[in-house]
Amino acid sequence: MVLLFVLSPMQLLTWVSTLVLFLAPNVYSYVPAWPTNSTQDAISYGLNITDVSTLHLQWYSNGSYMETVSYALVGRNSTGTSEGALEHFSESSVNQDTPGTQTPWIALISCDFNGTNASQEIDIFTFARNKGARSALLYSVYSTACIISPGYSNVETSNHPLDVFSTQRLSSSLLVESQFSQIGTLNGTYDSKMLNDSAGIIKEALSSGSVTSPTFLFATLEAYNAGSQAYNATGSQSGTANGEQSSPTTTIGNDSKSSNALHRNVPSIFAGIACILFEGLYLY
Repeated sequence: MVLLFVLSPMQLLTWVSTLVLFLAPNVYSYVPAWPTNSTQDAISYGLNITDVSTLHLQWYSNGSYMETVSYALVGRNSTGTSEGALEHFSESSVNQDTPGTQTPWIALISCDFNGTNASQEIDIFTFARNKGARSALLYSVYSTACIISPGYSNVETSNHPLDVFSTQRLSSSLLVESQFSQIGTLNGTYDSKMLNDSAGIIKEALSSGSVTSPTFLFATLEAYNAGSQAYNATGSQSGTANGEQSSPTTTIGNDSKSSNALHRNVPSIFAGIACILFEGLYLY
């Protein structure tokens, strides 16, 4: 009770917020990215809007959709091409004990939020790779594009676990997201048991190029330079697969202001919380 009289209202609020973090369920990874509505911010942080890498979606029956995406991160030993069942994957719905699978699947990862008490020990891309994901598609359903944290995307300090692609515009993200409900699939979220049980269906669809069951939404992600040796460390563009220089194919959003400052200052915020906590303990 003495503590309540010693702490200021702001310090007390911080104590309560921290208590909520400790009581909340554990979140086992973090998303090293955030959303933006600013074209200039997206480009300055590495989004290549002239990238002609492709996302090809297929569903039952005979449905398909193709869109350009950005090749954001190059994974180790990457060929630039991956395919599998497209599955939502988030740090709040999967934990260390969730089994992995060898059935081909691609992680659909939102950059719109991080778990309230997300662990900083492992990133969501490594977590997805550990569960068997062949690659990841980063998207936002509220903003124009996703910005990958510079500290994470820096090849000198990061060893990227898998290929990461990113949508280039909000309309593409919304179309991908809506397709799960359009085809009526109940298997849009990562479930290793369901993937294992459906391994035959998935492998047959990928092998034949024809989807014969409404069970899953299938995706193929192909880098603009897939199969060539033109990769550079960050996945930025040096030419297309046939050696020609590409031209812009899409335009992303209005150059509006966003609240990226909050994301940039997250480390400072946590440092401030730590200082207040120690101060409160000392006064107590």
